[in-house]
Order: sequence, then C-alpha cells, then structure tokens
Amino acid sequence: MNNIGKLCECNCGEFAKPGNKFINGHNNRGKSIRELGHKKDCNCPVCKSSRGELKKENHPMYGKHHSEETIVKMSVAKSGKKYSVEHIINISIGRKNFLKENPEKHNFYVDGSCCNGKYPSYHINFTEEFRQKIRERDNHICQLCKLTEDKFDEKLSVHHIHYDEETNDCSNFDDFISLCRSCHGVTSVGNRAYWENKLTCSID
Repeated sequence: MNNIGKLCECNCGEFAKPGNKFINGHNNRGKSIRELGHKKDCNCPVCKSSRGELKKENHPMYGKHHSEETIVKMSVAKSGKKYSVEHIINISIGRKNFLKENPEKHNFYVDGSCCNGKYPSYHINFTEEFRQKIRERDNHICQLCKLTEDKFDEKLSVHHIHYDEETNDCSNFDDFISLCRSCHGVTSVGNRAYWENKLTCSID
C-alpha cells in the first residue's frame, strides 16, 4: 500500500499524508496576518512578532534558556528529519542574520571576534581513517540520541570532547565520541562544561 500522498499545495516540495492537501501547519503559508482574520491591533504573539514588538527584552524567552535535558529532547526529535531545500535556505539566512546582530552567540566567538575571522583548523592526525576508527568503536551509534548511522544519509560526526580541535593529536581515543549532525550541533552551542563532563562519562 502506498503511504505517500500528493505534494503539499503550499509548494514546499514535501509530500502531505494521503488524503490531505497540506502538511500539518502548511495551509496558512504565504498568507498575510490580515488574510488569516487577525485585526490590525491584534495582540496575539504572531501579530506582535510581525510588528517587531517581541525583539530582545520584549521576547517571552529573553534571558531564559532551555534546560540541557530539553535541548537533548529537541535534538532527538529532529534527528533523521529531512527538510526541503527552501526550508534549509531559510534557516541558513535566519541564522546568518541573527549572528550578524549577535556575534557573541557564534560558536567560535573569542575576545570580540569569531576566532579572528577564521574557523579553527584540525590537527593533521584527525584524518578520515582515524574518524572511522572512532565510529567503529562506538558501533556506528550516536552516543547521545542512540540512533544508528544507517538512519542518516551521512556518516556520524566525530566530536572533540574537550573542544581542542587544533591541539589534540588524536593519540587518545577517549577524547573523541561519535554523534549525529543534530546532536553534534547541540554540543557546540550549549554549555560546553556540561557537555564535556557528560560525554567524558559516556566514554567511561
């Protein structure tokens, strides 16, 4: 039985469930706030955001942070999920604009700049052959979400537990761990001390 429906009518390029015209939540894409029936002075979060009233200290999440447990749950939920090209481009543009306004949020922000304008280079011993040995040690399983490598369209990432990409000579396998792309991203932007301790304990 074919469980794939027709292409979503919002033109996102993804397939809706059989019998549905849209993917859940896509039926209002491209419509303005007025077309959705909202009044000019509507105070719902969507309207406030469209008027620019929820920036910085006015945003309900301003100064707050998700717990590490919540971040892991979000990562697991996204693992293996495929996005349309349009969605990926929009995420990229939004991320770039955010970092342009908030450079201190960049993963490689140090002393007023993002690693002096360049990304850290890896030690010469951090080869694909070495990374493959780490994946094999971990049985090709992401050590956070526990999904196997065959669930993804790519090999697992090999993460430097101590964030020492440039100086670690790869002599100690316990300094590295296999993570999927989603979980690897979480460990890069979260509380690094927390992740260093948690991932070290995972190896032990």
